[in-house]
Parts: sequence; C-alpha cells; structure tokens
Amino acid sequence: MSKIDEFLKFEKENDLFKYTYKGIYFWGLIRFEIYMKYFDKTENGHPDSNIKSFKNRFKFLKHMPKQIIKRICLKKKDIFITDFNLYKIINNKRLNPYIDFFNDININKHYHTSYNAIQSDDIIYEGTNDSLFRISEFILRKKFKILKKFKILKKSEAITQCMDVLRKNMDVIIDEDYEYEIHYIMQIFLSRKNFYKKLIKNKFKCVIFEDHYNVNHMGLVLAARELDIPSVELQHGVIGRYHIAYHFNEISFENTYLPDYIFTFGDYWTNTMNVPKGTVPISVGFPQMDLSKIYLKNIIQDDKRIVFYSSGGIGRELSQLAIEFAKISNKFGFTIKYKLHPSECKSWKILYPKLVDNNKIEVVDEPINVHELLASAKFHVGVDSTVLFEALAFNGVVFAYDIPGAHYMKDLIDMGYIHLFSDKNELFNLIKNNNKIIDAKLISENLFKQNAIKNIESEIRKIIKL
Repeated sequence: MSKIDEFLKFEKENDLFKYTYKGIYFWGLIRFEIYMKYFDKTENGHPDSNIKSFKNRFKFLKHMPKQIIKRICLKKKDIFITDFNLYKIINNKRLNPYIDFFNDININKHYHTSYNAIQSDDIIYEGTNDSLFRISEFILRKKFKILKKFKILKKSEAITQCMDVLRKNMDVIIDEDYEYEIHYIMQIFLSRKNFYKKLIKNKFKCVIFEDHYNVNHMGLVLAARELDIPSVELQHGVIGRYHIAYHFNEISFENTYLPDYIFTFGDYWTNTMNVPKGTVPISVGFPQMDLSKIYLKNIIQDDKRIVFYSSGGIGRELSQLAIEFAKISNKFGFTIKYKLHPSECKSWKILYPKLVDNNKIEVVDEPINVHELLASAKFHVGVDSTVLFEALAFNGVVFAYDIPGAHYMKDLIDMGYIHLFSDKNELFNLIKNNNKIIDAKLISENLFKQNAIKNIESEIRKIIKL
C-alpha cells in the first residue's frame, strides 16, 4: 500500500474531518502539512525563503501607505487575482507566467495583487508580504509565544483528541507544541478570512489564486464562500492522485476549504485528481506553453545536451548525481546544464559547493524562461518537477531519478513516457539507447491543452455570467 493510500485509509477510518474547533474544520487546514511531515517525510521547501536579513524583514513597511490608500480607493471589478510570486524572462520581457496573460483576456476589468513590486495601478500588494498582514501575524505569533510560555492558552479538547488519534494509531511523535501551533494556524486562517471578506464584499464576482492548500488561500476561499463568490485555483505545478492536496476520500465539500473550480493544464491533470464533488476541475491549458510554442518553434534541439532540474527538496542528491554523471558523459561529447529552482538561486553556492568549481557543468541561476532549455535540449533529468512534464511537450526525452518524490511521475513512467533510473550508469545507458523511447508528442496535448487564454476567458465568463 502506498503512503497516500495508507494515509487516506487512516483518515477515513478515524473520520478526521469531523473534528471542529469554534466552527473550524481544522483537519482541512493542517492535512497537507501533517501528511508531508509525518507520512511522506520527504524534505520539502525553498532554501532562499529561509535567508532573511534584518533589512529584508522590515522593508515591507515602506509599502504600507500605498496599500492603505489603494484599499480605501478600491473600486468594483470582475475578478480578484492574488499571490503568484514568480517572474521569468519570456521573449525578452519580465513576466509572471501565471497572471500576466490576464491582460490579454477580454473581461472589462480585473484586479490582481503582488508580493514585491507595483506593475500597474491595479496592484495593492496583497500577497503574503502585505504590510498589514505581516504586522498582524507578528503580533499573533508573539501573543501565542507568551500564552504558551506562561501556560495561559487553554488547549482545545478536539485538537488534543485528533492528535491523540495520530499518536496512537500511526506511531508518530507529535509534541504538545504542535497543538499550540494548530491554534495559531487557525487564528491566521480566521484573520485572513475576515480581511478578505471585507476586501472583496460587493466588489468582485470571482476570486482566483494558486495552491488552495496554503492557509492564506483557504481563508480567501471561505470568505468567498460566505459571500457566495465563486473561487478558482489556477494550476501552477504537479497535481493529481499522487499529491495529497488533490486526493480525498468521499467527504463533504463543506468540511474542506477547497475552491469551487480548479483550472488545469489539460485533461491528464483533470482526470488524475480525486476531489470532493463541490470542486470542479476544468481543463484550460497553460498560457506560457502556448506562447513558448510560437516563439521557440525554430529552435534546433541539441541531441548532445542534458539538463538537470533541481529543487530544494532533492537538490543535494540530484547535484551529486549530476557531478558523478558528468565524469562519464563528457567523454562522449555531452554537455550538461544544471537548472536551479528559483528558490535556490541565491544560496546554491552554499548548498551545493561542489558545483561551484565544476567545469563540466554549467549552472543556470538566472530567471530564464525554462522553456528555452526544454526546446534546445534533447535529454531532461529530474525527480518531481513540473518541468519534466513540460519537457514532453517539447518532444524531449525525460528521466526521473528514483528517490523520494519520483512517485509523482508514476503514471507517465508506467505509460513509458518518463524513464525511471537509480544511478549514473543506468541513466547513461538509457540515454545511449534513446531510440527505444516512445514519441512524447502522443501525450503532449493531453498534458497541455491548446488555446489556454481563450479557454480561460470562456470559462471565467461562464462562472461570472458575463
């Protein structure tokens, strides 16, 4: 039995979604974190997010006056889009591949938010770097530390019961501090819900965001639900039956904080998730893919280039593999690039010191359009990155390193489109015999539906009844 199946069985047998505290179904708030920490146990995170200077901790304060003014002057618009902190150089322009395409959608007005920089008059800095939220969270965190230290905070009986079920039946160590942490998470959730409710009430017809399993976005979902405003999640990474946030038993939609709709890249993703009936997956496509297919169509694929795709959770193992593999492959004329995840770019020389002076590997640490790498290289190596799926759309040959995380690729591995390997020698032999590999064009349309912008506009119009 897989870890996810084991978790789902345990979750169902113990009816964990029944637990509430002050009307909050708190299992839905902590479910993803519990699974990753105690069941999956895969290292997960973004290294650079932990690099904080005193200056960076407080630079958000300078934005506060503009944020307050913009909230006071906020006017009615059709859609509210929030929290996509990712920018790339695409066709020589600095763009956010997940939200900038909304500028091409023919809906009268739209409103979106940003973490770090004003891009238009519509932005009011509503991301998690938002000044007012940062201050309120700081106060809440200090309050909970004091209450916990002096044992003033009265713990919830429901939370203790729920954690005891985990301790008893799954043989996991959950200390008392985590029970206090759940109280804090619920306070953040309610704080976000109340703020968003005031912000969007009578102003928007639809809210749009990424990753619903973020507690901030769950607050937005509940605020929208209480105001009868539809909510939409845009896919931004790997989702489906191997991602616990998109795999549920048959439970009541009301016991979760999932959106009304999930816009996916294509039918493959739509058909592999198992969400409550109240959430409707819709295949729309990926706008950046459509754009890249047009302006990269004349790039010639280099059949001697191999690209490794890193990320915080698997970077140490993958970088070591790349170093060892380069000792073999360079003798046969292959060139190797090591593409860092954006979260690794500032700290990679500390995280992966052996890559620094390695003249056999070119490290890519700039915010480039990764599709340029996908289009120009024939071979692509990683573990669980969405980029590996995107490589198939450019007819690349894809290999998944068999370490924790590779299970996300299981369906395509079973179908023969992605090739699992366990060490440098097996990878090299697979590359030498690549003539036996299935043509990726057969799966490309299923992964990434075409005409994404047109599809997204059409679906949004149906949702908000324009």
